[in-house]
Amino acid sequence: MARSNSAAPSAPAPAPGSRVATTDARAKADLHLARTVPEMPAVRGSGVGPVRIETRPATPAAGRRAAGPPPPAVTRPELPAAGAVRPSPPPRAQGLPAMPAVRPGGRGMPPRAPTRSEMPAVRELPVEPTFELEGDRITRISDAPAAVSARDRSLLLRLDGTFGGELVSLGTEAVTIGRDQDNTLVVDDAGVSRRHVRIRWLRGRHVLEDGQSKNGTYVRGRRVSEAALADGDIIQLGPRVCLRYTVTDELHERLLRQLYESSTLDALTNIGNRRYFESRLASELSYAKRHGSELSVVIFDIDHFKRVNDTHGHLVGDNVIRHVARIAREELRSEDVLARYGGEEFVALLRHTDLKGAVCVADRIRATVAVLPIGAERVSVTVSGGCASLAEREPSDGAALLARADERLYLAKSGGRNRVVGRDAG
Repeated sequence: MARSNSAAPSAPAPAPGSRVATTDARAKADLHLARTVPEMPAVRGSGVGPVRIETRPATPAAGRRAAGPPPPAVTRPELPAAGAVRPSPPPRAQGLPAMPAVRPGGRGMPPRAPTRSEMPAVRELPVEPTFELEGDRITRISDAPAAVSARDRSLLLRLDGTFGGELVSLGTEAVTIGRDQDNTLVVDDAGVSRRHVRIRWLRGRHVLEDGQSKNGTYVRGRRVSEAALADGDIIQLGPRVCLRYTVTDELHERLLRQLYESSTLDALTNIGNRRYFESRLASELSYAKRHGSELSVVIFDIDHFKRVNDTHGHLVGDNVIRHVARIAREELRSEDVLARYGGEEFVALLRHTDLKGAVCVADRIRATVAVLPIGAERVSVTVSGGCASLAEREPSDGAALLARADERLYLAKSGGRNRVVGRDAG
């Protein structure tokens, strides 16, 4: 049977717009896109090479096969060639533990959160001054305070009577305590010897030595002739005088001195207050009686001080009081005691001074105040004074000596003011 050279009849072309034609056109477009899209460059720091975008052509209709070659297989991301430099991983946060790597395309668990023990220590950052608003005020937030100074100084703190709070600094030089005026700490008490005790620096510590006192020296409740002092030791001299040895820092020492000064000094004039003067009067009176020495008292008062306040105001009145106190302090000796006794009244205690000398000192103060005007207002004031001495007649106590001087001050006021009276009327 002869073979026919004619071609077999082909299948009829699908009609345009039919479902088969649409599916074939979409498959060809997808295949063309996969063949023409270039490879994308590797992502820096990802650790993965170039990735080829693959697309899957649409599945043709059932019973028919799409024309053209089969679609390319989906592959994994291309790996870098052997010997090529792998891109470095992204930088890890400083101090944090390494996170477990996840393979591309894998189904590993999400990264585990670090535990408390794996957390890095929190670094202390410098505190910068900031401001915080509190209502209508602004609070400045400052840096942390400086460290407390070291305990590098030794002190003797007096604990007895009206002199409680008095401080004596101890260094490497010897310190003496007793009734004599040449001692470092003068204690005018009948139970204390003239040179009762000495404290010196020996082999890195303070050592107390008793000066053969009559009533003895006690440390921690025991009578001693010599004792090394430790912080907190209580030292008793005779039956009444008591001191504490303490090792402290600069801040604490400053606080102790401020407390003592606030209890003994007048805040306006910075001279002694009435409480301090009365305690000094009692000790000076007993000293004068014991040694048979002279002792005089001067009381002086600013004339017409109320008129100054009414005319110029209380601020000028305060300046006048400070001015008079400054002049009186300059005219007195360092061993004399000056105090503000009342509002505009002052008192001075003069050791080893008879009545005639006291009148001279008081008159010198009066004359200086009268010639020196005060402040920008050029206010001029005068003072009147009264004097009394222990040698005139034996008083029973210091109050009698003060009463006699006050009576003579009244005589100076009634006699015309701006004068000093040192004797009784008649």
